[in-house]
Amino acid sequence: MGISTASINTAKRFLRRKNRHAALQTLTSAAMFFWRADKAARMRMSEYVDALCGLKPFTQAHPSQRDCRCYPGLQATPEHASSRFFWITDLEANWKTILAEYFELEQRNVFQQHQHRFLLPQGTWDTFYLWSSGRPLPGVREFCPRTFDLLRSITETHRAGRAFFSVMRPKTKVSPHTGPVNTRLRVHLPLLVPEDCGMKVAGRTFHWEEGKCLIFDDSLTHEVWNCSSKNRVVLLFDFWHPDLSEAERKTLGMLDSLTNYQNQYTDHIVERQRQLVREIYQGTEEVKKR
Repeated sequence: MGISTASINTAKRFLRRKNRHAALQTLTSAAMFFWRADKAARMRMSEYVDALCGLKPFTQAHPSQRDCRCYPGLQATPEHASSRFFWITDLEANWKTILAEYFELEQRNVFQQHQHRFLLPQGTWDTFYLWSSGRPLPGVREFCPRTFDLLRSITETHRAGRAFFSVMRPKTKVSPHTGPVNTRLRVHLPLLVPEDCGMKVAGRTFHWEEGKCLIFDDSLTHEVWNCSSKNRVVLLFDFWHPDLSEAERKTLGMLDSLTNYQNQYTDHIVERQRQLVREIYQGTEEVKKR
């Protein structure tokens, strides 16, 4: 059971009236108690809230985690074995269906440049979002229904982060950077992989294989390149770090809703995509009426 929108709005009003640190500690303690977290998890959450409010530094588990909101006690390693996650099998079995839906998206001209253009010393990085802040975006299912349903069936993705088709156009490089949090892991399902492209995570180099998922920790410094003359395409999505308990996941999801932390990175591009989707729908309806 999650927290209702009304409860979130009430909590936001509480935050505005009270000391931020005291309010967040009160709210997260109540949530952890409600979801029956054990003592160790409650202590981790309390330490995280202290760091969130600037009372202590975030606890980094790896030297490559910089400029990152690190939740304590989570394993930090460049790669996580896909065999640990049962839902990977169904995802990989349907990769050609997902690829077909990607081609349809390209034909409909719905891709936009990634919001972090400052990370690109050269080239173009395009995206089409399906989820933002762990929630599906309205209207996108009509564009890629099978991909959308596959993601929705993975409960670990709920409220965890983003999901989008990621297209690196030819001759594109993404500079070294880190993700904003360590509470999630990131999946790449490679759909089109030309030669001379790859990714480096915390000094370790990876090369994709079409239809085979790569799971990595994007809180570690990573960089990506496509030096070929063709598009490199992956379905990219986040899911909760497996070291988090269910109570911690739900409470962290509540915190994201309260602080709007994940949204501030994608709000503008998601809104542009919503407008584009609406325009396409309107055009489709006009054609039907003729």
